[in-house]
Amino acid sequence: MEHSWKRRLRELAEKLPPCPAEQFPVPDGMPGEPGGILIQRRCDEVKINPGRERLKLYHKRFVLTVVLEQEGLICINDLSCPIAPGYASLVYPYQYHHYILDQNAFFWLVVTFELDRMFYPETLYHCSVLMTEFTGMLLVRMLEIYLEHGGGSLLVRRHLNSLLAELDAEPRRIAAGTHLPATDSRVLLFEEINGYICLHLSDPELSVERIARKHGVSKSHLYGIFKKMLGCQPAEYIRQLRLREACRLLKSGRWMLSEVADQTGFSSLSVFSRSFRQMTGRSPSEYLREAIAAPEEEEMRL
Repeated sequence: MEHSWKRRLRELAEKLPPCPAEQFPVPDGMPGEPGGILIQRRCDEVKINPGRERLKLYHKRFVLTVVLEQEGLICINDLSCPIAPGYASLVYPYQYHHYILDQNAFFWLVVTFELDRMFYPETLYHCSVLMTEFTGMLLVRMLEIYLEHGGGSLLVRRHLNSLLAELDAEPRRIAAGTHLPATDSRVLLFEEINGYICLHLSDPELSVERIARKHGVSKSHLYGIFKKMLGCQPAEYIRQLRLREACRLLKSGRWMLSEVADQTGFSSLSVFSRSFRQMTGRSPSEYLREAIAAPEEEEMRL
């Protein structure tokens, strides 16, 4: 029976439009209910967080990811954990997140929504949860209604509420920092590399050569894995993580620009400013002024 809901879910997911024009639907839920629900499939023809889009994965929406095929790694802030087929993971609002997986061989379902209160605080943080036959069938029914009536349907909202409640009660989960190693060797390698990069992000001497040597692989192998799993080069990934951390430090308002550049591993303030403008279209000082003037708008623009 477990495989039947997965087959049905995939059949339904195939009917979803590949790239909805509206990525942030207007919240339409009742108080205490999810609203602005958007359901999308992600697969080899609809990539997940490609290229520079990783820097934008920071917003006020909840993100529920359900894996049907191909294990991956979900990185939330500076923590990470594997998310295996048959598991789901919930990312809370205003958490930097991105995914590491084989972009050419996967099938995931992603549900994003908004809520006017923090839902199930702490219990679903930084973990992936087993999808049972019951939660699978809840998701199938929710998608059937969504395809017929859209995300604003009361029944879609009620099914999502029930799905989240069931996931919250499920004890079988993989928690970041305490989980067993990933079964996919590439995911396992990436988890180790990602942790190493986050730990040494402020070190300007961090390099591809050093990462390859530390993890016992050749530079060419490292480049190939990054290209296949992330669609970018290792240096670009490191730069994006540094700029993401720089945005966080700038928003805190506690650091001078030179201190932010130093703490994020840039060799000089000029290199930091140039990279920041190339990635965001603004200088660090412009970003800082805008973030102070309108913090929520600035979070959305990332």
